[in-house]
Amino acid sequence: LDYKPQEFASAASDGTRVFIGSSAKVLWALSARDGGILWNQPLGGAISGRPLYCEETGMVYVGADDGSLSAFDAATGVQRWVYRVHGPIASQPVFSGDSLYVMSGENRIYALEARTGKWRWQYDREAPDGFTIRGYPSPLVTGNRVYVGFSDGYLACLSATTGDVS
Repeated sequence: LDYKPQEFASAASDGTRVFIGSSAKVLWALSARDGGILWNQPLGGAISGRPLYCEETGMVYVGADDGSLSAFDAATGVQRWVYRVHGPIASQPVFSGDSLYVMSGENRIYALEARTGKWRWQYDREAPDGFTIRGYPSPLVTGNRVYVGFSDGYLACLSATTGDVS
């Protein structure tokens, strides 16, 4: 059989650079003008989701299938921090205020300090015992509320600052 790799990641851009991950466990920064390689960084797992470029921090954030969430300087590619969870991170992180919110494949949402990767809170629901269709939703942040769907069919409304159910 021929090897036919599949790519699931999609691109993000700051207008000057295009950021995209790959199944080869690499995050790429390409020139938006000519497609030239500006920098690349290896990660511990394949990248299935979309990176997030954040103008406020000057960083690009990306989750990987090995459960790592990494922050890189968008201009240089220098890794600023990495946070590890127990399930794949295949959805795009969401930035709001000074926090980063990300959903993992372990049916858990995390809130981290965007500049340092410091843990703020997490909320999870028990995965159902029976057959479910799982996806990798990105949270929605509106005001001081975070909305996120879970594989058991529930939609939670959480406080953006504490993670408590609102």
